[in-house]
Amino acid sequence: MNDSLCKYHTFLFINGAQVGDNATFADWYADDAAAISDARSYFTTEGYHVESVVVSHGEVRPASRFLPALHGKILTVHLTTQP
Repeated sequence: MNDSLCKYHTFLFINGAQVGDNATFADWYADDAAAISDARSYFTTEGYHVESVVVSHGEVRPASRFLPALHGKILTVHLTTQP
């Protein structure tokens, strides 16, 4: 793997409801700008209206209480379906 890439966990919200648990989606990007650009491009192509894409750093808690929390980059994506 390319050492210059960083793992981003993606919190995905469609019409205000979270899709998947906090550990469901993850991808690797070179930087915040690349992560945001890719998310906007991908979801626009899929037919969604992108309300916001924000990068933060914090705790990622999986749905299972038996799995440990992770810490790292978080890409929060808010989408709405097109009318």
